[in-house]
Amino acid sequence: MNKLYTAIEFGSSHNFYVKYRSPRREIKSLRTEFNNDAIEIAKTYGKVYIGLSSGVDSQIITRCFLDNNLDCEFVFLYAKGINDLEYERIIWCEKYFGIEIKKYTIDIDSFKDQWILRSKKEKNKSMHQYQFEWLSSILPEPYPFVTQGSYEPAIVGGWYRQLRDDEHDYPVAIYHNYEEAMLQRKRLMEQYRPIIEFPFSPEALTSYYTHTAFKTFCKNLNYFIESDPVIPSLWQEQDYFLHKLNYFNLYAKPFIKGEYFKDILWYGKLSGYEKTRNWLISNNYNKSTAVTVPFWDLIDFLENNIGQEKIYSDWIF
Repeated sequence: MNKLYTAIEFGSSHNFYVKYRSPRREIKSLRTEFNNDAIEIAKTYGKVYIGLSSGVDSQIITRCFLDNNLDCEFVFLYAKGINDLEYERIIWCEKYFGIEIKKYTIDIDSFKDQWILRSKKEKNKSMHQYQFEWLSSILPEPYPFVTQGSYEPAIVGGWYRQLRDDEHDYPVAIYHNYEEAMLQRKRLMEQYRPIIEFPFSPEALTSYYTHTAFKTFCKNLNYFIESDPVIPSLWQEQDYFLHKLNYFNLYAKPFIKGEYFKDILWYGKLSGYEKTRNWLISNNYNKSTAVTVPFWDLIDFLENNIGQEKIYSDWIF
């Protein structure tokens, strides 16, 4: 087991698995558990950097650290000409939260030749994440960096696969991939400092994943799939689910986190990176490094076990 009882552990590049940990005690509300995470991180690590992108998730981390008067420094990675929208919203966040956010500007184009050459030597392309590696390398203090993304659920499933496979109640699952963008970002950044994923604890993750709105979304996933006007032309594509991992972010997360965090800025769903460069190579989603965790099995494990671990290593879709 890890030195710290974190929520999830991912397998190495030679042994792909996802290890979930159940809570050590009865869980409380999502906001309470998120606050507990912030306090636990501060007790364990001391002062930390918080990557504030202006998005909902990073604002929630910010709110938890501010509400508990925890020592931290907020930073924003500004790729001028690429995430200008996020930069504008960062200015709003400074005013709304009454904080200073240190902005580190990177000229993406100046790294073009260097990054292209480097990426040609990589088996798993992670060029989009080089900028975050750069940020981790140039931050002046050795503080750990608190970020989010690796634990955000990507939900897969749908009746178009039931029809093809002639099965009923085809399972809903959480998609994980060792080569997924956020995990690649974490590995690149942690060369220079500890990278802490938020939510941090099994208690916070359980409070999140077992929320009523989460369960309702998974029970009605077919509705969102069938209502999408793009789907009919894509039903037969074997890896279609890779294009629709954002269903949860768009349709469910606002009802879960929005219930507990009304005191943040809820922007429309834009990444801020709509103007990325054409030469930046996207992450390569290699199915051989993927694991799908059966959602209802996971919920049963999290709700009915105390201080246990469960490993998932199969691809079920």
